[in-house]
Amino acid sequence: MELLTNSIEMKYLNRLFLLSFLCIYTLSTAQDKFNPWAFGIGINAVNNPTTGDNDSETGLNPFMGRYSTWNMEAAAIRVTAARYLDAGFVFEIVGSRNTIDENYPITGKEFTYLSIDGMFKLNLSNAKKPVNRINPYVGVGGGYTWVDDIGAGTLNGTAGINFWISERFGINIQTTLKKAFKEYGTTHFQHSGGLVYRLGEKRIKDKDGDGIVDKWDKCPEVRGLAEFNGCPDNDGDGIQDKLDDCPNRAGLKIFNGCPDTDRDGIQDKDDLCPEVPGILANKGCPIPDSDQDGVLDNVDKCPNVAGSLDNFGCPIEEIISQQDEEKINYFARTLLFEYGKTTLRSSDKASLNEVVGIMNAYPFSKFSIEGHTDNSSGQTHNLRLSLNRAKAVKNYLVSRGIDPDRLSAQGFGEGRPIAPNSTKEGRRKNRRVEIVLRN
Repeated sequence: MELLTNSIEMKYLNRLFLLSFLCIYTLSTAQDKFNPWAFGIGINAVNNPTTGDNDSETGLNPFMGRYSTWNMEAAAIRVTAARYLDAGFVFEIVGSRNTIDENYPITGKEFTYLSIDGMFKLNLSNAKKPVNRINPYVGVGGGYTWVDDIGAGTLNGTAGINFWISERFGINIQTTLKKAFKEYGTTHFQHSGGLVYRLGEKRIKDKDGDGIVDKWDKCPEVRGLAEFNGCPDNDGDGIQDKLDDCPNRAGLKIFNGCPDTDRDGIQDKDDLCPEVPGILANKGCPIPDSDQDGVLDNVDKCPNVAGSLDNFGCPIEEIISQQDEEKINYFARTLLFEYGKTTLRSSDKASLNEVVGIMNAYPFSKFSIEGHTDNSSGQTHNLRLSLNRAKAVKNYLVSRGIDPDRLSAQGFGEGRPIAPNSTKEGRRKNRRVEIVLRN
């Protein structure tokens, strides 16, 4: 009577177990945030491989343990339920039922095999959709397994693959190693296969056909990308069109999606030379080096004549001859001004014309024009007067084509006399301008 009662209790326990899981089955690789649940059902086989020598009398292998090495029956069912978490991870609950034959001693007895497991699975495929895709996965977890009235916790590792035949249905093959924590528990493999069904909203609206349902699609009328919640990025630059100032040309985030083809930090619309790196000061164009001397034109004092970097791009010419320097000094000494005056006389201009000819022969030489006075007036007045005399000479030389950058003008007032100011002739000689070579 007691045996019959135990049999009935086990029968109802099995039915309750199957009823709990029969309607749910899920696989990690089929799910995403839009369809977090999937269901299905399959069969399983329990594999308990061991080795050893057969018994000489019975022909059996007692080292193979109490249970047979391979067990499967028609009602060997396996059902699961899982929920998508994030980034391809899914948590899965698995329930299995099978029977195991006794191996040693031989009695023909069968024991009920039940297990409940929890698993974390990770999709190894980058496929965005399961349709016509092959999705491998791995997982780890734990659970509890009963064989007859013996139960033990297990540490589980699993690997499997899914073959999807449609948006919703697929075929799954999986194997799991269950390592028992207790010595009396059974460490074994569980192999399974079955049909899977991904639970999703029926008759989902996806107007633009981009795989993102209208419920979640921020741009339901235009095909887009999942990373932009269904909104498009037509030029593929990683900036969605509604935030892209140049949606049809790939560009940079710093320019709101507009291009900088030559990567010079100036976007093409503001770049006069968009194919060649340049500088902002030259509107995106490179600074030329017309004379190919290694000194760019913007700092080259002689942009059309090859020169030296040390001489600002100008050639280092022969030093002005002593004879020509003496000529300049001679003509300069003839530049004598009337008392309190800064105007040049005709004879002064004639002398300066000779100076211009010498300066043109040495186009890269530079000169200092220095003005002087007698001591007839105050120092402040004389400094200003001497500077104005120097400027008058410089302005005339410039008017005759001498580069103003080659000339400087200074006034020394009465501080550098060349003759005594006590005589009229001495004061006349002191009202002068000198031209001094600077290099």
